[in-house]
Amino acid sequence: MLLGVSLVVFTLIRLIPGDATLLAIGVDQRITPEQRELVRKSYGLDQPAPVQYARWMEHVLQGDLGTSLRTRRSVNEELRLRLPVTIELTLLAALLGTIPAMAVGVLAAVRRNSALDYAATIGTLIGVSVPNFLLATLLVLVFSLWLRWLPPIGYVELTRDPMGNLRTMVLPALSLSLPLAAVLMRNTRSAVLEVLSQEHVRVARA
Repeated sequence: MLLGVSLVVFTLIRLIPGDATLLAIGVDQRITPEQRELVRKSYGLDQPAPVQYARWMEHVLQGDLGTSLRTRRSVNEELRLRLPVTIELTLLAALLGTIPAMAVGVLAAVRRNSALDYAATIGTLIGVSVPNFLLATLLVLVFSLWLRWLPPIGYVELTRDPMGNLRTMVLPALSLSLPLAAVLMRNTRSAVLEVLSQEHVRVARA
C-alpha cells in the first residue's frame, strides 16, 4: 500500500512543470548551464525516472529521507524539530474534542428537549458546517484581536514555559477539535437516546 502511494506521488511530482534545480538554487540566481547540470547531477536528477525512484526508496529504507530543498536541512532533522509540536497539538485537540463532547452529549440526551439539548444541537450543526479555516479565523478574531486573551501567532516550548505553551496551543487545538467534538457529541447523544428508549431502561426508570 505504502509502496503504491509513494509511486503515485513520485509520478505526480514528475508531471509538475518546471525544474527542481531552480527550487534548489533559487529562481533569482544566475548560473551557467554547466553549473545547473552539476546541481542536477548532485541531486540525481540526471538519471532516468525509474533509477531516481529506486535510489530514493533505497535511501528511505535506510532511514535517509533526503534534504529539504526549501531549508537545505535534512528531512530527518526537520521531522525531529516539528514532530513533538505536531504530537502535542494532536493530543490537545483530541482531549478538547472528546471529553467535553461526550459529557455534553450525555447530558443533552438525558435532558432531551431542554435548553441544553437545543444549544448542543445548534452547536453540533455549526461545528459540522463551518470549515476549519473559517473557524480558526473567527477564533483568532474573537480571542486575540477583540478580547486579547490569547496570542494570534507564535509558539513557546513546553519545557521552557508550560503556561505560555498552553496559551499558544489553545487556538489551533480548538480549531481542530470543534468539528470532531460536534460529530462525537451528536453520536453520543444518539447512542444514549437509543439506550434510554429501550424497554428495560424505561421500566427501570418508571
